[in-house]
Amino acid sequence: MKSKFLVFLVIVFSYQSCCLRKGEEIDRITFTVQEKTKIPYTDSQLVDMITDDGFQFQLSTNTRSSFFSDQEHCEDYTSYESYNVDLSSELPNLDIALSLNRSYNYVDDVEFIDVGLTINRLFFYYDLETPLETIEINGTIYTDVYRYFSNQVDVAIAEVLFNEASGILRINYLNGDYVQID
Repeated sequence: MKSKFLVFLVIVFSYQSCCLRKGEEIDRITFTVQEKTKIPYTDSQLVDMITDDGFQFQLSTNTRSSFFSDQEHCEDYTSYESYNVDLSSELPNLDIALSLNRSYNYVDDVEFIDVGLTINRLFFYYDLETPLETIEINGTIYTDVYRYFSNQVDVAIAEVLFNEASGILRINYLNGDYVQID
């Protein structure tokens, strides 16, 4: 039996109350999430955010799980989670759709992981043999951080740092610009 866990990050617009602030430069935006509001869609949350220059948007997360069998060595289930945010009109570097695909396959209680990041149909990869990292951003320690690399030279994004608890922590561009959580 197999199970899969998929995570998608896609672009959407929303105008809500403020909860986010921008960094020093328009292409180096930093994020502060101050509030989460439950919405009635399975396990969903809406997080309202705003930049210093007044651009407002909304981050939503949705999680759904289906269990087909819970017998020993026969568990087969799929989970779906989506993160939605749009910064494209404010940040030219982010006028792209991000799709983070994570698949977990279970066979006889053994977990096989296939992790990838697709940006505008270009693939970023995570080396499963590389141990997860611990990093510090603005005094906050993040553990179990995945580092996704681009395998193509013509991609503006060099790497994406991600962890399960906080989502995307930082996007590093080849020209030295970055987007990171505050």
